[in-house]
Amino acid sequence: MKSKAIILFSGFLSISVPSLQPASASSLGHYSTGVIPKSYGSCDALKAKISSAFVSATDVDLVSTECSSNSHGSTVTLNYIDNSKPVEFNTTRGRSVTDDIAGRGYIKTLQECESRKASVVEKFTTATGLQPFLVYCMKDEAANTSTHPWHVAIEAAGAGAMTYQYMDRMLSEGLSTDPTALTDEIKQYFTSRPETLLVDVVYRMDSLGFARIGLAVFAKKYVSINKYEFLATRREQDCTFEADELKQAAIRSGMPVVGHGCQFRTSDPSNTFLITETRAKLSFDRSGISFENMEACRSARSNVFEDMKAKIGDSVVGIQCSDTFDGPTAYVIFKPEA
Repeated sequence: MKSKAIILFSGFLSISVPSLQPASASSLGHYSTGVIPKSYGSCDALKAKISSAFVSATDVDLVSTECSSNSHGSTVTLNYIDNSKPVEFNTTRGRSVTDDIAGRGYIKTLQECESRKASVVEKFTTATGLQPFLVYCMKDEAANTSTHPWHVAIEAAGAGAMTYQYMDRMLSEGLSTDPTALTDEIKQYFTSRPETLLVDVVYRMDSLGFARIGLAVFAKKYVSINKYEFLATRREQDCTFEADELKQAAIRSGMPVVGHGCQFRTSDPSNTFLITETRAKLSFDRSGISFENMEACRSARSNVFEDMKAKIGDSVVGIQCSDTFDGPTAYVIFKPEA
């Protein structure tokens, strides 16, 4: 049994997934890095380090190692032979699974990334059951990851029990809700699930001026978070009440609520939203019942809810108050259609 080599890099490194030929008794595989900064060493040093770690992790027969350099750094390519079947890789490098332009960064600085490497590697080995052969901090150059451009990049050979996923959702111009409260709610949701292992949840502003929620997680199956916007209120304090009612309505409907809150938009002072794991969406309609103010609408909420359920049926799961159209009005919230 060969000893497994691990390379811990502390700068910017991009490793691309190998392009493999169709499986056969022996097949040729290719593994290429991205541009490695010159500070990591010469081409000869990089080839020796990467090829040694790669062969130890995969047990392939190395055919040749190439390295090219330019003003930005070096790129290493390994050509190898699979003696049994193509090498599988489990990596944390992938693009966002929900929004390709959003990037994959969840850490502000290189220094912070370096300090978090050990903890992320521990989660990786726990989630996948694999030992990495490359660990480094990687910077994502996507335009709207400017406040959190770094993430811990990990490479391992093998399929693994779980795979790493990063997803991102835009929250308009910003949050009326406390960002910490929202990220804590999302963390609690994914921490409580045995089929996932949370890496991080981050609230960030992108370089285009929009607020975003990013989720980094290991999971056994594909994970998707979807954000749905609902009714708005003129005052932020009213929105908090309505967002909480919206969450309860979703729970009554059987929807998994990942997070909820209020966001502000140029056109709407405070807009309620839900973050869920389902594509099913609550719907709403005017009840025809108006009130003098929002306080009166909230006070009558439970009575209106029971009255609408008696008239319409169990498809009614809540009542939301909004004052942005025709004054304070009660809206009926309906569960998603089957």
